[in-house]
Amino acid sequence: MDKQKSDWPDNIHNLMNEQVEGIREQEIRFLRIEEFNRVIQKTYQYSEKCQECKKFREEIETIVPDIRKVLLHPGKKRKKYDDLLDRLAKHLRNEHGIFPPLYFAYTYTAIGMGIGFIAGMIAETLRWLVLNRISWELWVGAIIIGLLIGHIKGMNKDTNIRRSGKTL
Repeated sequence: MDKQKSDWPDNIHNLMNEQVEGIREQEIRFLRIEEFNRVIQKTYQYSEKCQECKKFREEIETIVPDIRKVLLHPGKKRKKYDDLLDRLAKHLRNEHGIFPPLYFAYTYTAIGMGIGFIAGMIAETLRWLVLNRISWELWVGAIIIGLLIGHIKGMNKDTNIRRSGKTL
């Protein structure tokens, strides 16, 4: 691999830093600049073997030189930036198994809450059929247990993914 190819992510990162200099930190977070930089690193990492990542590199190279205009002036170019970032993240997640931080914790927590809600509803229905009485304790308890189990499982999976280097 020649020197120019290996410097690509650093050159893009330096160009991005020059372009966003002077933009408030709050706006940088809102515009997901750090996420974009992490996605660029991962795209470079997989671009030798993946043709789609290679195409994304070309798109990145066209958008980064005027990133300041893109970020500060909403419109078609901002939409193009947002779409590129979303497509890159989706490609990395689906094709290369790269996930955002806490992806599974959030997902499994939501699923656990849904399962807890359904389990609580079933438990309350059975309680009503057997005891002819309804209260909210089983329902709330089931939702809380579902949340906790989902969150713990999600955090375990996120930890394993982080250890394997598959996070953005």
